[in-house]
Amino acid sequence: MPLRVAPLALAGLTVAAALDVWLALDLADVASAPPPAAEHAAWQPKPAAASEPIPVVKPLAEYRQTLERPLFAKTRAPYVPPPAPPPPALVQAPPPAPAAPVFVDPGFSVGGVMINGGTRKAYLMKKPQPHGLWVREGEDFMGWKVQSVGASTARLQQNDRTIELRLYPER
Repeated sequence: MPLRVAPLALAGLTVAAALDVWLALDLADVASAPPPAAEHAAWQPKPAAASEPIPVVKPLAEYRQTLERPLFAKTRAPYVPPPAPPPPALVQAPPPAPAAPVFVDPGFSVGGVMINGGTRKAYLMKKPQPHGLWVREGEDFMGWKVQSVGASTARLQQNDRTIELRLYPER
């Protein structure tokens, strides 16, 4: 199978090859030529006039104040590093608060309420027992004092705890 090359591509390759040869020859001439000699002018100090005083160079120790202060700072005050932070104070955790007494449900329920004139009674039962007891306001029931009896509630109190028992569940 013969290799086919487009005529435009062949012309481009020919131009690129000719340019490459021309640059290679031109650079070879430049590389082989000796470098041009540079003229060095010797520096001569300006002679001081007889009327100008000769400046006196001060010792470096006299510039101590200038060297200690930063030149471009607003205050030109010497740098003083900030003081180290104090070590953190040992803070002991407060002792844990005594656990709040856990409220234990005594398991009481109201089976009925009777209000007749000035007499108010509640039929109180302990949940596992099927039979209860009619108790008036102010009487004791299993260590609890019946504080008040309402149309559908009974309020019992023991020490600083108060519970309210309902005849019907809340809606």
